[in-house]
Amino acid sequence: MVLGFAVIAFFASLSASISTVSHITHLSGMIIGIIFILFNSRWRHIRLWYIKMRFKSAHIKQNMQKDEEIQTKMTVDKILDKLNDQGWESLTSQEEEFLTRASKRLFDDRSPN
Repeated sequence: MVLGFAVIAFFASLSASISTVSHITHLSGMIIGIIFILFNSRWRHIRLWYIKMRFKSAHIKQNMQKDEEIQTKMTVDKILDKLNDQGWESLTSQEEEFLTRASKRLFDDRSPN
């Protein structure tokens, strides 16, 4: 039906008669509408792809943070086992520094108790 109106508007614009209807404007509106529909469907796919990639990136980042937290906790446990077996004097300055940073990171400056 729209295609029929487009054909009528096209042939009406070619006629030499004086008309109060701007057929070229109607044709331009139809062309712009078609372009909008075509690009909108393409943009929808691009937008969905972008949202999916952002979600995937956030999910990967969250998993990496969990893995890093697990790794930190394992290292802290190893240092604490050493501390329990051999005492505070057996810890190196790097291990003490690591425990301090891990405590702040894992417990958000709260007391772990």
